[in-house]
Amino acid sequence: MPEAWQQSWESFELKVRSDETGRVYRTSMADFGQHLIAVKGSAPELGAVTRDDVRRYLRDLDKAGKAPATQHMRFRSLRTIFGWLAKEHDIEASPVDGVDAPKLDKPKTTVLKPDEIKALLGTCRARTSTNAAIRRCFGYSSRDLAAARSCRCSSARII
Repeated sequence: MPEAWQQSWESFELKVRSDETGRVYRTSMADFGQHLIAVKGSAPELGAVTRDDVRRYLRDLDKAGKAPATQHMRFRSLRTIFGWLAKEHDIEASPVDGVDAPKLDKPKTTVLKPDEIKALLGTCRARTSTNAAIRRCFGYSSRDLAAARSCRCSSARII
């Protein structure tokens, strides 16, 4: 982390309750500081950091192939830290205000194909001691057996 930022960081660090959260914030600020040093030759005072600095940092994270979740985490960290600095009057305004958050990829939902569903349900027809125990507990319905088997195979709890 740039030397010029250390005092403000130490004040901010006192408010962080979780060691892991503190580590994430410190990593994000240190990486941002290193980026500014690489781009500008030195890290500016915190009050001199601009929106363009933040935008360029996020754009360079993307160009470097950082995962969207990493980009978003770094953005959130900077937003929190600079927001706190602005609230505490260490800086006039947060340079992160007005910067759009990086987009996160939507999680992909896997849908079973009809033959995969048939294979899954076919395992319930097998005459094993496990299936016999499940039948005793849940009845003889194929649907109940399939649901119970799915829960058992996925370690889901049945309440």
